[in-house]
Amino acid sequence: MRITGALHESAKLLALLPVSWLVPIEQLGPLARAVRKAKGRRNLHKGASDIVIAHLLDGITPPEATALFRRWQARSLEMTLHILALLRPGRSWRPSIEVSGFENLAAALRRGSGAILWISDFVYRPLIVPLAVRQAGFRSPVHLSRPEHGFSVSPFGIRFLNPRWVAVENRFLSERIVIEKNDASAALKTLRARLAANQIVSITVAETGRRTLDTKFLHGTLRVATGPLHLARSTGAPLLPIFAVRNEAGAYKVSIGPALPVDDRVDPPYSTAIRAYAAQLEPLVQKYPDQWNGWIALGRLVEKTPAFITNFDCASAIARDLERIGLSPQAALG
Repeated sequence: MRITGALHESAKLLALLPVSWLVPIEQLGPLARAVRKAKGRRNLHKGASDIVIAHLLDGITPPEATALFRRWQARSLEMTLHILALLRPGRSWRPSIEVSGFENLAAALRRGSGAILWISDFVYRPLIVPLAVRQAGFRSPVHLSRPEHGFSVSPFGIRFLNPRWVAVENRFLSERIVIEKNDASAALKTLRARLAANQIVSITVAETGRRTLDTKFLHGTLRVATGPLHLARSTGAPLLPIFAVRNEAGAYKVSIGPALPVDDRVDPPYSTAIRAYAAQLEPLVQKYPDQWNGWIALGRLVEKTPAFITNFDCASAIARDLERIGLSPQAALG
């Protein structure tokens, strides 16, 4: 990373730090929207994620898709401000969280093989999910993570900035297991030991991994890494999808679905479980589209991997729109 990029990255966070310490946490949302609105005037270009939103959600026009994406950006910034705010010494936070489905977690733990919380990637999940688990009376989860998690994916950010983000999250976790140098073997060995001790393990749903599987999602396709499903099947730990969103009244809602069917022998492996997960995810994305981080992953996939969109209902339209703004690689649809 060039030093100028590192300095810019640090300067942005340093500029936000004092105000995040002074403003009540409940008011960080309006602050984030104001910051993003000011920045948005200088950056109005359309991106791949905007295009995916416009085609996958019913009744969304291209301008509405762009506005929705900018609301997601504001929420993402708000999440960053939450972390910065909690870096202030002595500051605590007890948000209002409505929980449902936690009987599924209790039933899983009664089996004695631990439980895997498969966290859907909504904006507020890094803090809200472990907080909800603790407030529901369960032991804090052991979380699987990567060095890139936090403020930045740059080498400078990974080394100097992300540890600050992680330090805040770790207050609400019993342990963090980090995949080092893209080698998950040591981390998985530790996770298996924790599950054998009947602990709760949490893993965020991701689109990248050693093995992935695509499934129908809205008018397109969802790509999911299957590692957590294999971990569940090989350890006997139930895999429970968990979702965290914030409603219009400002209350956070965390729900746990029933265990996904990872043991059925289907081809391709885990396709039944992935379809069941997508079916639970769809209505939440439709209701809270500006809180789902998955738009970024889908935008990246359709831009970088043309063959990924061949099974979309709207494949040709997305390809044309990408081409118009110069993001489409060589057509792979013909």
